[in-house]
Amino acid sequence: DLDMFEAMDFAGKLAKVSTMDPTALPARELLKMATIDGARALGMEGRIGSIEMGKAADLIAVDLNEPRTRPVYDVASSLVYAAKESDVSLTVVDGKVLWDGYGKRWRTLDALAIMKAASEWREKITRSLAPPAAPAPTPAPEKKKK
Repeated sequence: DLDMFEAMDFAGKLAKVSTMDPTALPARELLKMATIDGARALGMEGRIGSIEMGKAADLIAVDLNEPRTRPVYDVASSLVYAAKESDVSLTVVDGKVLWDGYGKRWRTLDALAIMKAASEWREKITRSLAPPAAPAPTPAPEKKKK
């Protein structure tokens, strides 16, 4: 479902369970993997992945004022293990506000049009995956009368 918070949470817990080490893959390392290391994997670390002069201003703000995110002892741990995608209160890409989480609205996208297009694509894909109709049986040749 492309939820980066869920992916970070799962990766961290999987590392801890698989190594039986509660200190394996700390939250700060998971955040690094989700940001600059992800950009590096795409060969884009010079343009995205960290907040630096000359890079695209891509960032999110996360509201940690929900009961599930409290108390906050360590911001990185709260982001990785408690925050959810619904806690994103602002999304900025290349300096433009795309999502205003407090107003619960997209600034540059038509969500209804996107959902309609997604439904249309789902129908096209479903039709393309359907097994082909069985050919009509070929009638047996008629026997000639003598």
